[in-house]
Amino acid sequence: MRRSFAAFGPSALVLALCCCSPAALDTDAGVDAEIWADADAELDATDTESDAVAREPICSTSWTTGFVTLPMPPQTERFQVTIDATPTHDGMDGVAGLCLGVPGSYDDLAVIVRFNDAGEIDARDGDEYQGPDAPIRYRGGVTYRFRLDVDMAQRTYSAFVTAEGGTEQTIGVGLAFRTSAEHLATLDAVALMVNPSTSEEARHRVCNVQVNPDEETDFEDGDTEDEEERS
Repeated sequence: MRRSFAAFGPSALVLALCCCSPAALDTDAGVDAEIWADADAELDATDTESDAVAREPICSTSWTTGFVTLPMPPQTERFQVTIDATPTHDGMDGVAGLCLGVPGSYDDLAVIVRFNDAGEIDARDGDEYQGPDAPIRYRGGVTYRFRLDVDMAQRTYSAFVTAEGGTEQTIGVGLAFRTSAEHLATLDAVALMVNPSTSEEARHRVCNVQVNPDEETDFEDGDTEDEEERS
């Protein structure tokens, strides 16, 4: 049975964002880290705690001066992560990746999806980036939902993306962890970064991160089913 840690709701466990202030995030000097939802805000008389958290999306924004690192529950087996990512510019170079602790460089990211400088979406596979045969184009200002199915035992993952108002597309299946991070047995953070060579005005905004530890996920074709549906 799937156990879901959602970015919205009373559990407040995913990314520890419901209980952490912006100061608790790891951010290099000059990084624009923003949290729009305030779990500590005073509730209206008719509100519940989860209403207050769900009223606005939980988001963070990075730009060209360093990584923004968001903690998540440590994962050591199969799990799924979904994020809503919005690039501000066409042809920027911005990544979202999974790592252990605070990344010092791109080499510390095991799982990576990217808005590349050619205006396409791709993902890391071992020592290189790759995308599908039919390139997936992106546009600045459009929100894209990424779904990452990660297999820690095999050090592999599959990546999928859905443009706002569109249908899901496959970026890659059975992709290998970045070669420099293939030794990692645990992933416990999401890291955002815009390449310094990109326009200084470029931003990479991520919202609605959800983590689902789920050994029942089908990692071959990207379909997910509950245990009851399989019996």
